[in-house]
Amino acid sequence: MVWFIFSSFFIFCLLHSANSDGRCPSTCECVWKSGKITAQCVGANLMVVPSGASKNLQVLDLSKNNFQTLPSKVFQERGLINLQKIFLSECKLGRLSPDTFFQLNNLVELDLSVNLLTSVPSESLSYVTRLRRLNLHKNPIRTIGKDSFSELTNLGILDLSDCEIESVEKGAFNALKALDHIKLDGNRLSTLPDDVFNDLPITNIGLHRNPWKCDCEVRPILEYLNKFKITPSVPPTCASPSKLAGLMWNSLELSAYACPPIIKVSETQQQARLASNVSFECIVSANPSARINWSAGELGVNSSITITEGDKFSINEEMRVADSISSTLTIHKIDNEDARRYYVCIASNEAETVSQNFTITLINSDFTPQWSKIEVITGVVISILALIVVLVLGILVKIRTSKDTSTPNNTVNTDDNSVIMQNNKLEKNCVVQTPVIDYLPKESYQANDGTNGAVIMITDFPPTQLYYNYENCNIFQPHRMLHETDEGYFENNFVPFISNETLL
Repeated sequence: MVWFIFSSFFIFCLLHSANSDGRCPSTCECVWKSGKITAQCVGANLMVVPSGASKNLQVLDLSKNNFQTLPSKVFQERGLINLQKIFLSECKLGRLSPDTFFQLNNLVELDLSVNLLTSVPSESLSYVTRLRRLNLHKNPIRTIGKDSFSELTNLGILDLSDCEIESVEKGAFNALKALDHIKLDGNRLSTLPDDVFNDLPITNIGLHRNPWKCDCEVRPILEYLNKFKITPSVPPTCASPSKLAGLMWNSLELSAYACPPIIKVSETQQQARLASNVSFECIVSANPSARINWSAGELGVNSSITITEGDKFSINEEMRVADSISSTLTIHKIDNEDARRYYVCIASNEAETVSQNFTITLINSDFTPQWSKIEVITGVVISILALIVVLVLGILVKIRTSKDTSTPNNTVNTDDNSVIMQNNKLEKNCVVQTPVIDYLPKESYQANDGTNGAVIMITDFPPTQLYYNYENCNIFQPHRMLHETDEGYFENNFVPFISNETLL
């Protein structure tokens, strides 16, 4: 009882002293709260930190003011070096001087929430190495850089919720060896570095309300949480890939957190000669490991077949660094059909199936792979048939021409009425027989015949067709119709004599 009275009296005297000597700013209210001397300056529309507070002040609440910035050594210059807690929430702070918290060696709690800071004020925080609680909630901080909290080795609680954080760099929390509670919920995080929480004594973590991409990069975080039996305050959910969107982390197996395979190649097209060997290498990185297959298809055709090892193909696989696999397909003794194909390296795991195409180009070959075997055979057959048709037509034309030239043409009468055959000759064995005269009944005529011809004296009779019978001459050509009205009919009314010399 005595002790209680003594303590109350001491506190009263202390507060009275603080008020009576003017060391509580007029815009603030100084009270005893939670066992500490507290100056409450909330919503006082302050633009600078007030002066005149007691040097024994332990808690300073400056929330909801309009500071915008805090100058260098502002608390030290006002004699507030014994402060243990400072509340600067909703003060429109966009900048802190590097030594704002100079000589605040006893500061254990700092509230900078709901301000306009775009990055963690690492330099300013380096002066408060005993800080155990830091609140940066709802500042537009996009990135948490490496060693952002390098001097805060005693920090136990860190609130980075609703800060628009998109990325956390590797090693961002390395110095926080006493960190027990971290809040990263309500940000724009889709992934985190795989070792971001390694060696940290975290027991409570907030990761919900982030657009998590549930792939292999997030899996180490789950493995860490499972290993140390850390349960997030609210289960995070997946935003991508689409097949996992909306699912909670704790509802998925670890194998579901997979990254699509990545295929690396040196070249996708090879030039080669017929009967040579061609090899294509496909290097695949995947987490978890991918299964690799090869297929082949004909160019321009939407179908393919799976390649299996044999006389034509061989496949070799070997492990590379960083859990990558090298798969090499070798095509032996390539031919035109091989050059018409495309070859596909197919890598698949739980996340996705990806592929890469390869092709062959023939060089220094009489035949380039423009047509298939069927097309080539068809072309050859058509060419042969066309050649046969041309030969047959040529033979027929030659026979027709030969017949035309072997048949004598009609005889003609020259100006001297000599009988001339075409080509100016008759066949050697041609013998001219007695003339044959067709005449109309009851008409008279007179004729003198000879061995090789005859002179015909024609009297008054109707038109008569006169012709000779040439034996063995293959001809039987009638002469023109004679009529007494024809010119020269009575003056030259005979057929001239054909001598033996004319018959060649």
